[in-house]
Amino acid sequence: MSQHRFTVIGLGLFGTEIAKTLSERGAEVMGIDYKEEKIKNIQDQIAYAVKLDATDIRALQA
Repeated sequence: MSQHRFTVIGLGLFGTEIAKTLSERGAEVMGIDYKEEKIKNIQDQIAYAVKLDATDIRALQA
């Protein structure tokens, strides 16, 4: 397990590139987005890909 852990909220162009780069450099990365397509596109490249509406406080607390 990596000592470096990151969560990237929003997997648009910028978020996806950040998540991939961090993962390639050995970090444990969780990517969060509310769009299923974004999750499917990155799920094999990072440690965790989660479909979640990050504007929903209850969802973030779960």
